[in-house]
Amino acid sequence: LPGDVVRLNSFVTIQDEKAGKQMELMLVTPEKADIKQRKISIMSPIGVALIGYTKGEKVSWEVPAGKKTFTILDVRHSVA
Repeated sequence: LPGDVVRLNSFVTIQDEKAGKQMELMLVTPEKADIKQRKISIMSPIGVALIGYTKGEKVSWEVPAGKKTFTILDVRHSVA
């Protein structure tokens, strides 16, 4: 896969389109998920929404508070 595609063990920097807030997440397998360390399961709603997208793309998905739209600002990969 190209280097900017979100996949397992990716570090992804996203920006909330509405609030302008940025956050960095790492997509991991469910047993390694730890929100305090910003490790998000690939099976979580945000993990499923991000998989396969690339840097610069906008991603939207439904959350309990309504529809959220984020822009992927950066994608890096871990070797682990």
